[in-house]
Amino acid sequence: MRVRWKILAAALCATMTTAVVNAAEIAFSAPGDFTEIGLNIKDTYSANPDVITLEVTLSQDAQQRMAAASGSALGQDLTLIINGKAVSTSRVQSVLDTPQLAISMSRQTAAELLPVLLGVNPGANPPAATQAAPVVAAAPVAIAAPAAPAAMLATDSVPLAATDEAPLPVSRPPPTPPAPLPLMPGWAQGSWLPTSATPSPFAEINAGDPITLFANAADAITCNKARFSVLESRDTRVRLQLAPNNQCVISGVQIDRLQISSTSTPGRIAISLYGRQDEFDGVPSKEGVYRRK
Repeated sequence: MRVRWKILAAALCATMTTAVVNAAEIAFSAPGDFTEIGLNIKDTYSANPDVITLEVTLSQDAQQRMAAASGSALGQDLTLIINGKAVSTSRVQSVLDTPQLAISMSRQTAAELLPVLLGVNPGANPPAATQAAPVVAAAPVAIAAPAAPAAMLATDSVPLAATDEAPLPVSRPPPTPPAPLPLMPGWAQGSWLPTSATPSPFAEINAGDPITLFANAADAITCNKARFSVLESRDTRVRLQLAPNNQCVISGVQIDRLQISSTSTPGRIAISLYGRQDEFDGVPSKEGVYRRK
């Protein structure tokens, strides 16, 4: 991770000095006290090739301890200790109450601390994943570039990952399948007659056209199997959209949409006829109750 560090004027001096007697001390434990760790080689090389800056973000507890220690050592030297090893001593000019901290140290000290910062036991054989860590390639890349003084803004740093194992691939759930298209239910299909049809010994006289509804088409006297798509399908209601430019006329209405609703009487449905000028949620051009033929 590339991290942009802001080193305040009140931060620790970038030059490593020798610890003096009676100097104040603050001890950190790596990597527990550090939430982020970076080595800055490039920006310190031209000023002092032997100096490396360790840029860390302190945990909340470590930041509080640093503020207390620097407040108690104003105008005095403060020695920074990491895992029992004194790494630098600097004069404290003001209270350091910021999570970002830049610690300058020699290359030798940094090399001794590196296994601890990585969370690796120096005496053990690291696994292949640890040997491939990006810190191995950091030195030649950083040394080749010009640098600014250590106390200035550092734009590139090499993150250290405290891990002994290669990260496992993240498993992602499969995408949600699309919802199935609504279908014409069986209770709405079939041949239907208006309930106002008057039985006669000679013929059936209907006050309205008989309608036959298929799975994907509507048929009537002046509606030759006009195809439709199902807009909505429920247990009690179906809404149909006839194909554009259809020539379907039922009971004198040029049909654009149909709504079929179930009724409380078995074998009977309500059919609402909508023209192009009608709102689907409004009043239909015609509506009637039909019985199964």
